[in-house]
Amino acid sequence: MSFEFDHLIHYVREPNEAIRLLRQTGLHAVEGGRHEQRGTYNALCCFDLSYIELIGVFDKQLADRNRTPHSLLHTIANASCAEGFVRLAIRTNRIEEDAERYAKQGFEVIGPVQGHRKRPDGSSVRWQQLYLAHPDQQFPLPFLIQWEENDEERRHDLAKRNVISPHPSGIVELSYVALAVRDFQTAADWSRWFGLALGDVVTDESIQAECRTLKLPGGNLKFCKPAGAGIVSDALAERGEGPFMVGLSGGLKREEAHLLGGRYRFNI
Repeated sequence: MSFEFDHLIHYVREPNEAIRLLRQTGLHAVEGGRHEQRGTYNALCCFDLSYIELIGVFDKQLADRNRTPHSLLHTIANASCAEGFVRLAIRTNRIEEDAERYAKQGFEVIGPVQGHRKRPDGSSVRWQQLYLAHPDQQFPLPFLIQWEENDEERRHDLAKRNVISPHPSGIVELSYVALAVRDFQTAADWSRWFGLALGDVVTDESIQAECRTLKLPGGNLKFCKPAGAGIVSDALAERGEGPFMVGLSGGLKREEAHLLGGRYRFNI
C-alpha cells in the first residue's frame, strides 16, 4: 500500500466568507467551484497538493437525495451540522485494487464512485472516491480519492490556475491534522489498515493531551487523547471523536486562529 494525505474537509456555511477569513490570517484561498450533481460548493486552501477544502451546501434537497451511507454528504448535508473539520481524504493511484483488497478484508466498500466539480471558469475537474467502513469501528474512516490527472499534471495545472500559489505570509506547509480520540485503538487500527507507521505516545502539554502520530506523506495524522481539561477534552465534549485542529509550519508569525469551528495552529 502507498497512500498520501490529500485533503481535510472543513464544513462551512459560506465558502466565500471562509476565503476572506483565511486571507486575513495570511493564507492563500480561492474559490473551488460547484459539485452540481451533489448540491455543494467549495473553496480551497492549498499547501502544494495537500489542501483544506472548505465546503458548503447550496442545495440541501439535492445534497440529501445524493447522500449515501458513509459518504461525505452523509456528514455535511444535515443543516444542523456545526461548522468545523469533518473528514479526511487520502490519495491513492490504484483505487480499483484498493476496493477489492478492502472488501476481502471485511470492510464495507462503497465505490469507486465518480466525482466532478465545475470550476469558476467553466472547466471541470474529475476524480474517483472510495468510501470505507469497518464493523469494529464507529469512527468515520478517511475516504480514498484518485484524481484523473497524476500528481505532476495536477501540480502544474493548479499552479497555472493560481490555486497553488505562495501564501501572503510566506512558505507554509501542512504539517499534521489532529484528531480527538478517547483511546488509541483507532490509531492502531488505521496504522494496520492503511500501512502507516505509528509513533510512540508523546505528551503535548499545550493541549493537555497524550498523542500518537501516524506518518503520512503530505500531512501526518496526530491522534490526541485528553490528559486533563483542555482543547482535546472540549473537542470530544462538543463534537465527539474526529479532526479538530490542523498544524501548519512556515511563514506565519501568529500561534493560532479559530476559524468557523476549525482550529488552525501555526509553527507548532
